Amino acid sequence: MRTSTPVSPSVFADRWAALGALALGYVMILVDATALSVITVRLMEGLRTDVRSVLWVSSAYLLAFAVPMLVCGRLGDRFGHRRMYLLGLSVFLVASLACGCAPTIGALVALRVVQGFGAALMTPQVMAIITLVFPMESRGGALGVWGSITGIATLAGPLLGGVLSDVASWRWVFWLNVPLGIVGIVMTLRFVPGSTVTARRLDLPGAALSAVAVFGLVYGLQEVGGNGALPWLTLGVGAIVAAAFLAGQRRRGDGALVPLRLFRIRSFAASSGVNVLAGAWVTAYVFPATLYAQQQHGVSPGGAAFLLAPTALVSALLAPRVGRSLRRRDPRGLLSAGLAVCAVGLGIFVAVIAAGLAAAWLMVPSAVVGVGSAMMWGPMSLLATSELPRDLVGAGSGVFNTTRQVGSAFGAAAVATVLAHGSPAGALALAALVCLAALAASFRLRRS
Repeated sequence: MRTSTPVSPSVFADRWAALGALALGYVMILVDATALSVITVRLMEGLRTDVRSVLWVSSAYLLAFAVPMLVCGRLGDRFGHRRMYLLGLSVFLVASLACGCAPTIGALVALRVVQGFGAALMTPQVMAIITLVFPMESRGGALGVWGSITGIATLAGPLLGGVLSDVASWRWVFWLNVPLGIVGIVMTLRFVPGSTVTARRLDLPGAALSAVAVFGLVYGLQEVGGNGALPWLTLGVGAIVAAAFLAGQRRRGDGALVPLRLFRIRSFAASSGVNVLAGAWVTAYVFPATLYAQQQHGVSPGGAAFLLAPTALVSALLAPRVGRSLRRRDPRGLLSAGLAVCAVGLGIFVAVIAAGLAAAWLMVPSAVVGVGSAMMWGPMSLLATSELPRDLVGAGSGVFNTTRQVGSAFGAAAVATVLAHGSPAGALALAALVCLAALAASFRLRRS
């Protein structure tokens, strides 16, 4: 294996400016993942299509985002994280321009696949670059700021989508990415340093198997409850291919797409397990809460989203402070405390809905979940990366981000199943139970 000499971040780039460059690209990814939730009717009118076709505009993006994530993380190790981030940002920018010009729903769905692939190229590189650029003593603060940015972007997506579609056109949700993407490319070239690269060949059979496995699992979970036996068949194929993928990775050793020695790093393995469960409950609680506000109290979709805004706002305010405190506090304790607070918040959601209280009361548990979220994401990411060797940072980031996507798909499928046979309170109770399971899993980190 050959390696190039790593570039010193202290000489060639300002760490915080580099974080700003990465944040700009990631904000674009999050906004485009969430903004379309409020412009469904505009898309149906503008492209003369039905709601089922419009739902594929989001599903295609999320599938294309999740499926290649493992491969994209390893590509960063192989060719350089900045190079892959710039490639992904360029693909995302061009696809965004084309999405805004899409003449039909079929063209828009196809272009969203390209856009999702660009997002998949970018996302694993972000955590890898933060890990490589920020030393351990300041990485917690960087991840705290990152958590704040994530919270704001998640909140801004639906609001921005609604405003742009009202005052201009739904097409501007995509076109806005073009100037932002150009600024992001310039900032990345200026501030983000290059990284060590390896001459190891890419595991192409592993890449193909991983893509099939992740597609089968994520698509199957998304579609459970509809389309007859197809989702279950897809899930079964995904599970079988995943088993074959892991067996092949064991045989390839360090040349694997996902070297299994990653999972011998206890902090990484335990954090990834918690991440699956966290992705599930975070996805599972939003829809039943907004459904209650709309169905029981006649709140508009935008108003229902506003009732959950305290989660993002409180998390955005507290996450940087939590990140700075990681210099002197044990991240394992903060992670467990954050999950405990989130479980309490979800329990309050259940109580509010079971009691039939006014929709405005949803803002109380939303704020509580925001406090817990601020204490959860930064410490979890710090623990996941704290012991990763440099040559596995990209692979580790790919695995960590993939676990959250799989967890999100599981959460969406589980809550859809409960709502089909129960109530919003029951779906939120399920989210609370999954959060408690994540809390129990976090204790494994405390013993490590």
